[in-house]
Amino acid sequence: MDFLSTTGNFLLILLGFGFLIFVHELGHFLAARWAGIRVDCFAIGMGPPVLAWRRGMGFRAGSTDRELIERLKKPASGMSEYELSAHGLGETEYTLRLLPLGGYVKMVGQEDCNPGAVSDSPRSYQSCPIWKRMVVVSAGVVMNLITAVILFWIAFAIGVRFPAPIASLPMTGSPAALAQPTNLASFSPEEQAQIGGPGLRIGDRILEIDGDAVSTFADIQLAAAMAKPGSTLHLRVARAGLSAPLEFDMVPERDPGIGLLHLGLDGPSQSPTITTVDKSRATVEGMLRSSGFSQLAPGATLTSVNGTSVSTLDELVLAARTGDGATLATSWRLPEAQDAVEVVMEPTPNLSLYLVAADADADAKASESDDIPVEGLFGLPPLVQVDLPSDAGVNATTLLPGDILLSLGDVHAPNYADLKRLTREAAGKTLPASVLRAGATVDLVVNVSSKSRLDIIPGPALSVPIIATPILESKVTRKADDASAKNDGKAGPAQREPTPVATLGIPAGARVVQVEGVAVSNWADLRTAARQATRAAHDAETEGSVTLTLLPPGADPATAAPVLHTIALSVTEVKRLHALGWDTPLPPQIFDPNYVLLKATGPVQAISMGLHETKKMIQQVYLTLDRLIRGSIGIDKLNGPVGIFHIGVKVADQGFTFLIFFIAVISVNLAVMNFLPLPIVDGGLFLFLVYEKIAGKPPSIAFQNAATAVGLLLIGSIFLITFYNDVSRLIG
Repeated sequence: MDFLSTTGNFLLILLGFGFLIFVHELGHFLAARWAGIRVDCFAIGMGPPVLAWRRGMGFRAGSTDRELIERLKKPASGMSEYELSAHGLGETEYTLRLLPLGGYVKMVGQEDCNPGAVSDSPRSYQSCPIWKRMVVVSAGVVMNLITAVILFWIAFAIGVRFPAPIASLPMTGSPAALAQPTNLASFSPEEQAQIGGPGLRIGDRILEIDGDAVSTFADIQLAAAMAKPGSTLHLRVARAGLSAPLEFDMVPERDPGIGLLHLGLDGPSQSPTITTVDKSRATVEGMLRSSGFSQLAPGATLTSVNGTSVSTLDELVLAARTGDGATLATSWRLPEAQDAVEVVMEPTPNLSLYLVAADADADAKASESDDIPVEGLFGLPPLVQVDLPSDAGVNATTLLPGDILLSLGDVHAPNYADLKRLTREAAGKTLPASVLRAGATVDLVVNVSSKSRLDIIPGPALSVPIIATPILESKVTRKADDASAKNDGKAGPAQREPTPVATLGIPAGARVVQVEGVAVSNWADLRTAARQATRAAHDAETEGSVTLTLLPPGADPATAAPVLHTIALSVTEVKRLHALGWDTPLPPQIFDPNYVLLKATGPVQAISMGLHETKKMIQQVYLTLDRLIRGSIGIDKLNGPVGIFHIGVKVADQGFTFLIFFIAVISVNLAVMNFLPLPIVDGGLFLFLVYEKIAGKPPSIAFQNAATAVGLLLIGSIFLITFYNDVSRLIG
């Protein structure tokens, strides 16, 4: 069913994209007919014609010219209007072409890629007054903008759901976490005490950014991403219990993970309700079972944590992060259930994140996309656990939730980077494996899909203190110290550095039984004991060490001799260990966001909202181009046709009105990009007409040919870059 849903969404986006191209070309066509210019062809798509229609002939496979040449010895474009009329034929051929990208209107005396195709016919493009030609050239863009306004109007008349502009838990050290209120003095002493320290709080609603109203969480992300590097954004924020909005000044910083400026709000605020989206139901139910919470189900709503009522999932996250590992007593309301369900949760310990090279010979200059993130302590990662196999995946009947990988292929105790490497090398094949299942070792053969996947959701096996393949080195990015680099939001140079265990020779598969003489039975115990052992070093900001007692891989605890390894930790590593927090055992992805419904109260407001959204989107496109030039947005963030379709397929899952909204956004983008002053697009042709009006003659054919060649090279380069970006994202 997922395949059918994805295919259906793809067809919807394809039809929507084709509709926008049709509208654009229809604008040119209607304007040309109004101006009296003869139109030989109206084409949707590019390449050879698949289907054609001409008045007097009807539909034909391919082009109608083939039949005309056989009957009349020449194509329709070689006949005068009188000849066509005498044979009962229309002058325009309407075609659907092979490649569903673009389209064109072929007018007599005007061809985008052939400026020399001029004509002295009285109904040619050149014979038409300049002002009428300006109307013809700009009509496609105008039609796209009108279409966008209409689509936005329809969407807002029905109502569109967006993630609400409500703050989640800000990322540590981010602008959203560190900014001080600038209007603190305007509040009473009681309210000042309630405000407390700096930064945004869970549940804060962002009202305005630099005076512009904020309606959705996407508005916050766009405002940060589109900010000038080093500039300050002024935020007005509503916080429950305060008599007036708080005001903050924040300088967006570059997030190396996404390559964009951001404020540090990791995502939209999540609601306390587990999603009931049909497409996600099986996955959500499986994740609940594998996490040990089978008593919960889609639609369950978290109502309290440790006796305190909650209204967002972020409050559960905050309780886990500030509870120092204490259990969480939660209460849930289930659909159609009379009584509340009480669930006790054990917080999950965070581990350090290491960036491991995908290939052994990778160097520090490799891009971040070439690195694989692996969790661990001091360079020691846990084994990989199967959190959830896909019901329709290649290992649906092979791997079970909770299986722990003891070996895969020729690798004993693989870490997550090993898993990625092995499956990449064995795409479409099988691998021998052994897993720890319910305390027993089970040998089996796993399947690797053609896309190099086991079709599982993997996670760290935190319940058993067995070490996977140690990490010997990791990429480390140092923050730049100079003020200009900080203002630019850029990080310092990246380099690979050895981990604390790089020279110790700790074998993969070894089991940790003690830390500084304290017995441990899982990774939470291991981390707690290591922090206790380095407490004095942390407080004194000095180097420290941790001694682990290990059993060799596969050894019998009753007879094997334990081995001691002392791990020397730098001041940075000690700080890193003590900065690690806790998280909830339930992934935030299974919860619905907090939504806001943007809906007009009447037709007039819907039109007003449509016009406003169209204007905003036009500004965003130009801002994106400006930020590309400034360098705050990388060219690798651009989407091409494939990327647009990929996003559109996902958007279609969010409902009909959101799909309409998305197509309206694309319509605005088509309009703006088509009217840029570049050769071979409408904006370049309009610029030629402006020159002709001022100079009294058109640019020379030689100049137009050269400009067309440059335009084709530029457009072709952009197409190749965005196509590469799109495919890279899909494969990644």
